[in-house]
Amino acid sequence: MIGSCADFAQGSLASLPDMGALGYKRDKLSPNPKGEYMRVLHTSDWHIGADLCEKSRLDEHKAFFAWLANTIREERVDVLLASGDIFDTPSPSNGAVAVYFDFLRSLHDTPCRHVVITGGNHDSPSHLNAPAGYLAHDGIHILGCAKDGAIEREVLVLDDEKGAPSLIVCAVPFLRDRDVRKSSFGQNPEERARELCAGIDRHYRDVLARARERAKSLAHPCPIVGMGHLFASGSSMQDGETGLTVGTLGAVDASFAKGFCYMALGHIHTPQRVGSERVRYSGSVLPMSFGEKANKQVVLLDIEPWSPAMGSEPDQEEWPLAMRLLDVPVFRELFQVEGDAKKIERELRVLGTTHPGSWVEVNYTGTDPLEGRKERIFAAAEGLDILRVRDLSAPLADKAAGVDKKLDEYSPKDIFNMCLSANNIEEGQKAVLNTLFDEIVSGLDTLLEDSTQETGQGARA
Repeated sequence: MIGSCADFAQGSLASLPDMGALGYKRDKLSPNPKGEYMRVLHTSDWHIGADLCEKSRLDEHKAFFAWLANTIREERVDVLLASGDIFDTPSPSNGAVAVYFDFLRSLHDTPCRHVVITGGNHDSPSHLNAPAGYLAHDGIHILGCAKDGAIEREVLVLDDEKGAPSLIVCAVPFLRDRDVRKSSFGQNPEERARELCAGIDRHYRDVLARARERAKSLAHPCPIVGMGHLFASGSSMQDGETGLTVGTLGAVDASFAKGFCYMALGHIHTPQRVGSERVRYSGSVLPMSFGEKANKQVVLLDIEPWSPAMGSEPDQEEWPLAMRLLDVPVFRELFQVEGDAKKIERELRVLGTTHPGSWVEVNYTGTDPLEGRKERIFAAAEGLDILRVRDLSAPLADKAAGVDKKLDEYSPKDIFNMCLSANNIEEGQKAVLNTLFDEIVSGLDTLLEDSTQETGQGARA
């Protein structure tokens, strides 16, 4: 059972939404007798503090964490794994931080014995790590970043309710360029990308080797679960994830996950497996844009304990486990409405009746000027909240130039790729240049984070 971390949070869980009021229903998985196996829940990409069109989503995050704590309690989860992007920015608001600690506090009265949290590319390592020493006493293990010569920090041996070692977790956080390779003067972009991916693969080989050494020192073998926050080859993103920052990573070959019982991944918002059923992205817990689908999930694992029949060196990739995907409830519905004024008004009236309280993005494609239609569009949206109206009726030439959007609707990555297209850069070179662009952005974020920690002020734009 997780200890109390009330001293690190303010506010009350009483303010969290009532689950019954949310219409929450779930096909309950009957708890098995304690001690038969280790039950693990894999989640990632919480992005606490994220907004959508400048609208706060903290209420949705509170509702998600109420559901997650309830699921952990009902399913008698032993271990919670959160694979990166805990916060949406390196400098989260006080409200976002309070939601985070309120959730950790809520685990105090659940069967969960261990929480393992790793940093993602959106997280500030120093911010995540600040309370790590205190929280570790309560079974909450936090690894905000990798450290030179300290790979053993990433290998955690977790015990069961009887105090016996039962699970080894390789808690690998988001790996930055500087964590896995040394810069060499005169390298071309392709060489740098290859070295980066090779360095990430090498890091996983090293941490797995260390985990195997730890396993040999135990009374009997244990399953070894890995964690990661990266872009693995074979994974895919939805159209609505175009604003997702892939960080400094190109696609890392999925072979990095070999030798693990299960690999719990974060970074891609779409829940999916990568080749094997045992290598999975749990996906983000909320749709982060109007284009993202609301098929959000967490992964529930029942990992069997070692038995003599498995031998002294069992194959981790064959270690017996059962898996189930649990759907995350939709806490606020997002809709896109597209068409001319009459079609938009008609669909908004229907949505206002069938899905009141939803957030809506309107994409206008009519031939008449939008300005003369806006008042009627908003009048038809009674009971709804229109967050954005996009005029897609501009001539194709203007669309190609991107004038159908406001500048603040584009991410820096979008603008960079528009520049590449405008200059007729070949597709092969685009991939290389995008890798370099991500590396520069990540470096700037790191510099900003360091500056913020030194001055105690500032925030990422």
